[in-house]
Amino acid sequence: ARARVQQWRDELDAIAVGVNTVLLDDPLLTTRLPEGRTPVKVIFDSMARTSPSARLFEADAGGNPARVIMFVSASADAGRVAALRERGAEVVTQSAEDGRTDISAALANLAQRGLHSLLLEGGGTLAWSFLQARAIDKVAWFIAPLLVGGPGRSPLGGLGVERMADGYRLENVHNEVIDGDLLITGSPRYGRRG
Repeated sequence: ARARVQQWRDELDAIAVGVNTVLLDDPLLTTRLPEGRTPVKVIFDSMARTSPSARLFEADAGGNPARVIMFVSASADAGRVAALRERGAEVVTQSAEDGRTDISAALANLAQRGLHSLLLEGGGTLAWSFLQARAIDKVAWFIAPLLVGGPGRSPLGGLGVERMADGYRLENVHNEVIDGDLLITGSPRYGRRG
């Protein structure tokens, strides 16, 4: 499963996570394949809370410098934005009505930069925002036969739906067993939910 994720990172233009993933995990967001290509790192951080010392700014194993694009809101602290720019991030101010980043506008911005494929990797809140914006083409969900317990987070956050009939049904579903883990892929049906 982890090798498959590394393969996707190598194949796709960009990888996206939300600020909570950055703050909790401090990920590198690199491709760990020999001769692999690290995608552009896209961070959704409406208040510019990412630390300039975060590991995502580090060069990859091949010494290639990190390319980081951060989407912040107009409410983000100017000093923190300046520090992120100083660290090398391309910071884009783009707010939605709720003060978060407008997902559709962010994706349009990425497309203008020639980034047409995005691996959305981190955070249930960000995943829910993308789903609500109808910006997910394909879901790839790994389920491991491993019980870990604890107060873990759901891979899909947000407010959720009130009734099961309001859920987003996946279509064209495929299952694959990868080294004991189950990979489920499918495309969200946005028209009629449920």
